Amino acid sequence: MEPMPHKEKYEYQGSCLVVNAPAKLNLFLLIAGKRSDGFHEIDTLMTKVSWYDSLRLEEGSSPGIELECRGRFWAPEDESNLVLKAGKLIFSELGLSEPNLKITLTKNIPAGTGLGSASSDCAAAIDGIDSFFSLNLSSEFKHSAACKLGSDIPFFLQASPAARCTGRGEKVQAVDLPLSDIVFQIFVPDFTCSTAKVYSKYKHSEKEYEEKLSEVNYALKQGYAEKICRLGINMLERACFKAFPEAEEFAEMQNNGEKLALSGSGSAFYRFFTINKLENYKKNAKIKNYSALGGSRLVSSNSW
Repeated sequence: MEPMPHKEKYEYQGSCLVVNAPAKLNLFLLIAGKRSDGFHEIDTLMTKVSWYDSLRLEEGSSPGIELECRGRFWAPEDESNLVLKAGKLIFSELGLSEPNLKITLTKNIPAGTGLGSASSDCAAAIDGIDSFFSLNLSSEFKHSAACKLGSDIPFFLQASPAARCTGRGEKVQAVDLPLSDIVFQIFVPDFTCSTAKVYSKYKHSEKEYEEKLSEVNYALKQGYAEKICRLGINMLERACFKAFPEAEEFAEMQNNGEKLALSGSGSAFYRFFTINKLENYKKNAKIKNYSALGGSRLVSSNSW
C-alpha cells in the first residue's frame, strides 16, 4: 500500500474545468463549551489530505445550474447538496441570473465520516465557479458565502494545507506546520455517524478543556507535527462512542495495539507515522477483520 498521489487543485480539460476537493483530518479537536446560539465553540487543527472528490464544470444545455452525482458514494442531486446551494447563492448574491452550467460531482470520499467531503465539495464549487466564469470574487465574498453554508467550508477555501479553526469553525488561521514527513492511514468503517447525534451526547468538562488546550498549545509551540499527532486529542470521542457503540468496537478491532484518533465527529479513524517508519510499518502491520465503507488507505498532507 502506497500513499495516495497528490493532485493539483485545478485541471483543465478542453473547455471544462475540474476542481479537486480534498478530505481533511482533525489533528486535534477541542470543545470550549456551548454558545448562546446553540452551536458549540470549537478549537481544531485540520489538515487537507491526498484523497479527493472532484467537480467538473462545463457549459450546460439549458439555463440554470444542473448537478449530476456519480462515483462510488452517493450524494443528493437536489438543493440539499451544498454544491448546488453554493452555485445558487453566488449568483443570487451577485444579482445575476443563473448561467448554463453543468456540474458533475464525483464522490470518492464517503459522507458522514468526519472527513469533511461535503464541505470540501462546497468550497470547490465556490472556487470553481469563480474561476470558470472569471468572476474575480473577493476572498471576503467567498468567506461570507461559505459561512452561510457551513462551518467547515471556510477552512477548505484558504490556501494553507493546515489551519487552526475556532468559533463554529469559520475563524481560520493558517498554521505553518511541517507535515511533509507524516503519513496517515485512514480507516473508514461500514457505518456513518450523525454529527448532530454525536453532539447530543457530548457532556462538557471545563477542566478537561483547559488541560487539553494546554497540551496542544505546548505541542504547537514546539513546532513538531509528530508531537501534535501523537496526542490524538478529540473531545468528541466519548460522545461518538456513546452515540455509536460500534465506533468504539471498530477502533479497538483495528488499532493493532496503537490508539487510533477520531476525525471530526466520526466515523473515520486514523493513525500516523513518519515516512522513515513507513516501510517497517508496512512489513509488520496486520489489519484483521477489516470491514470498510471507504477502505483503509494511506494519505499525506495536501500541498494547498
